[in-house]
Amino acid sequence: MKKILLLLLLSTSLLSNAQWQCKNVNNGIDDPYRICHTAITDGVFLKLEKSQGEIAFYLSGGYFCDENPSIIMSFLVNGEYKRYSKQASVYKTSTVFIVDDLLNSEILEDFKACTSFIIRINESYCESETYTFNMSGSTNALNFINN
Repeated sequence: MKKILLLLLLSTSLLSNAQWQCKNVNNGIDDPYRICHTAITDGVFLKLEKSQGEIAFYLSGGYFCDENPSIIMSFLVNGEYKRYSKQASVYKTSTVFIVDDLLNSEILEDFKACTSFIIRINESYCESETYTFNMSGSTNALNFINN
């Protein structure tokens, strides 16, 4: 009985630590599709969405600037930070596209293996912002979107 109780407690703690939330969406107009997103951090969240065979990885929510910013990303993988810099694109002043196709991106392996993700958005005209996300379950989220 104690072993069963311990197993239930451990499985519950693992599930509560899962950062990504995934669901099937059927809005009645578009074809049904899958999305995954993180919990909201400072008004923004990370999102994965598949379109035309590509998986977009982007930041959405409370970001408001028309400029296409440069971004610095840092993935915490096995206790080591893996850093990338790139130019991002902005959609409707609230979405920052990090990569248009995660499956063919240089960041793919670090995305799947990381436990934490830090992104800093650097703009010329707007205020720079930094966000940190728990990435537990990122491989499962990617598999959910890709299947």
